Formats: sequence, structure tokens, C-alpha cells
Amino acid sequence: MNPTLSSIRCRTSWLGIALLGALGAMAPACSAAPSQSASTTQSSAVDSCQTVLTPSSGGSITDASGNAWTLSSSGDVLENGSPVAGGGGTAALTYVASTQTIWGQDSGSGSWYAWNGGGWDGPSSTNPVGSNVCGQGGGGCGTGGSSGGGSSSGGGGSSSGGGTGQFHVSGGQIIGPDGQTFLARGVNVYDSQMSSVSTDASGAPLTTVLPGIDIVRLNVFQYADPSAYQTFIDQLTSHGIVVELEDHTNDAGNAGGSAGTIYTGQQLTDELNWYAAVASAYAGNPYVWFGTDNEPSENPSAAALSTWQRQTYDAIRNAGNGNVVLVEMNCNAANDPSSCGAGYTASVYSGMTNIVWDMHYYGWLVSYSADPNVIAQSIAANAQAAQAITSADGTVPVIIGEYGVSTDGQSTDPNGTQVVSAVESSGYGSMAWGWNPGQNDDVTDGSNDLTPYGQQVAQFIAQ
Repeated sequence: MNPTLSSIRCRTSWLGIALLGALGAMAPACSAAPSQSASTTQSSAVDSCQTVLTPSSGGSITDASGNAWTLSSSGDVLENGSPVAGGGGTAALTYVASTQTIWGQDSGSGSWYAWNGGGWDGPSSTNPVGSNVCGQGGGGCGTGGSSGGGSSSGGGGSSSGGGTGQFHVSGGQIIGPDGQTFLARGVNVYDSQMSSVSTDASGAPLTTVLPGIDIVRLNVFQYADPSAYQTFIDQLTSHGIVVELEDHTNDAGNAGGSAGTIYTGQQLTDELNWYAAVASAYAGNPYVWFGTDNEPSENPSAAALSTWQRQTYDAIRNAGNGNVVLVEMNCNAANDPSSCGAGYTASVYSGMTNIVWDMHYYGWLVSYSADPNVIAQSIAANAQAAQAITSADGTVPVIIGEYGVSTDGQSTDPNGTQVVSAVESSGYGSMAWGWNPGQNDDVTDGSNDLTPYGQQVAQFIAQ
């Protein structure tokens, strides 16, 4: 949506959030907001029934005057079938019956604006989407609204009540913006591959090669300005796909495996500045998550690692971003679940909110045993050990942020296929390694065709 041109520079590009649950991150195009002050909208989020439309939801909203509001698939706001001024590029539209106000959210900034009859007022510092979201599209929902059933925002799961417009952690699970349990089904992608993985607004070829994908773990090897990720993020999050930005560097050749040393000095400053910058830039989009440093060092100690992870978390939160943060969980010994989080300072995490343990799993962790039962028991035991460290939300959910057929990327593990099957049937969310890292654990062959391993991953994601 396009806020009032006199006070806010008009945008032509919006960050679209297409999943049912994308309530809080959906943003309208550059247009003007409603005549009432946007600062008065907090009370508007208590309606008994509220509909939120996205470019992919269909449906309509009827206001108190009987006007029908819709949001086209391209993000244009229409009133009684006619485009409204400054409504292009809108990613979310809702109506607050208690104040008789139409609201839209700018996908570029993540801010909400209110329609004043001729333009958009704002931006608002509050989110007009309440907790009683009836749905998107479809049939009646009481005064001034229409609603329809909504599907899960990822992987299917039990409902957890009305949507909040944000992802949040509750009861050891991730709850999506639509109130449904979110199960990650995704893949790792290098930052250098963004332009080839998603080339158009549909998110293709990623969405066509891996239909049903709901998350991408973006491996960042170069700290770039937030704008470098904008197109990629817009293309994927507009289709309800989470993009997790995580630092994949270390001072030992970016090899992972707890190599190198914990960041200090200028190296730490550079990393934290990057996290703060991207966190600030994408604070309005709940489909942008963050991850702490990949397979981090424990040199000089695991306690020092906990401090480093807290510094990363604080950089994100101090930038005004409350989105999900994946925290790396090191499991450093084969056949030994007690190694998971060993030496971590539990109190560091006890005050954190909306965090998820990122636990990696490869064949070496069971000494390459191909016994499916041994592997399944190992995954469950490692996750249980990780979850012994809790957060302010209680039990911390687990996502297996990396798994695949190869430990070293050069040769297929003797138990590689069994590991993939066990991870995908474990009940935990997961992100396969990797889209096309140029090694023997590629999901694709470099020409966007699936490898045999990739076919196994694709079948899981499509379930």
C-alpha cells in the first residue's frame, strides 16, 4: 500500500506474505492510510472475528457500509472491484470492525497503514491483526468481515487456536501465524545461489523442484547489506516460505564442525552489526528468521559459546525484531547424546523467547550404523538432551537444520539413505543439505533436476 504521499515516500514493491498465517508480516504497497490516527489502532485488535486477506488467499471483506474489499493476486487493493489509490503491492488486508477501519501492510517496510477514504495514514507502530483471526477468504464471519477455513502454515499440524500474525514458540512447538503447528520441511541454500534458486515471483525453480517447501536455511558466507537479500526474501516469503538467515562463516575456512575459535574483537563486531542490520530491515516480516553461527567453535569453552550465542540473540532483539531465532546445538560425540549442549550455560538461554534448537544430524553420529532403529533412537536421544536446556517459553523446539547422505560432502555415508529416512520420519522439522553445494550431497544436479537423494527429500517435503 502507498501511504500518504505528502508524508511518506511511496513504495512500488511490497514484501508479500502468502501463507494463511502470514498475518503479521504481510505488508501493503505504497499508499495512504486511514483518516484516523494510526496510533489509535491498538484497541482495534480485539474484534471477535477478524479476516486477513493475502494475495493468495482469495475471499473478500465487507465493511460496515457494505463495500466489498478484495486483494488481487498481484497485491492490488480493490474496493467494489475498483483499485484504490496507492493500494498496489499490498501483501495483507484486514478490517477492524470496532473502528470501521480497513488496514493494509507495506511489504517493503512491514508497517501497517489505515485507509482514510482517499489515501493511507501511517505508518502504525502497532499491529491491527488481533488474535481472533477467523480465516482468509470464504464465508461469513460477523460484522464487517468474511472468513474461510485456513490450512496449516507448513507441514500440517494440530491447531493451536486463533492466529496471532506471528510465529511463536509454545509447548515445545512452533506455532505459525495462522495458529497451526509449523513443521519445517526445507533445504539449505548458499547465499551465492539466491538468484538461481528463485528467479521469479513464484519462487521458481525452488518451488517447482521442491513443491510444498516451507523453509530455506540461507547459508551466508558474505555479510551483505540487507538489500542484497530483498528480492530473494520477497519471492519466497510471498509464498509462505520462511527464509532463515544464518552466519555460515568461521575463522578456519568456513568448514563447520566446531572448527576455529569463538568470535571476538572486530570479527565479532562485524558479525553482530550484520545481524542487527538484517534484523532491523526485516522486523516486519515474521517469515524471516535468524540462526546463530553455523556449527560453532567451542574454543575456548562451551560456556564462551553460550555467551557468543547470547550476543547474537541480543543483537537481533535489540534491533526490534522478535522473530524466531535458531540457536546452534552442538552434538560433538558419536553415540553419546550427553555431548549435545555439554558445557552450555543453561541460564543464558532461560530468558530467551522464540528460540529453536538447530541440531544437525549425519551418519557419523551413530558410527555409520545402518540400523534404522539405532538411528531413530539416536535422533530422539540427541533431541531430548538438547531440550533439557529450556528457554523462557519452556521446552525449546528442535529443527534438524542439516542432514543428508554425506558427512564430509565427498563420499556417501554407508548409512546415508537410512539417515535421511530416519530424520524425515522423526517428527522434527528439518532442512536437507543442500540445494547444490557442488559435492556429492546435492539435492539437485546443477540443472535444477533432482538427484536420487534429492528425490527422497522432495517426496518428504511434498507430503
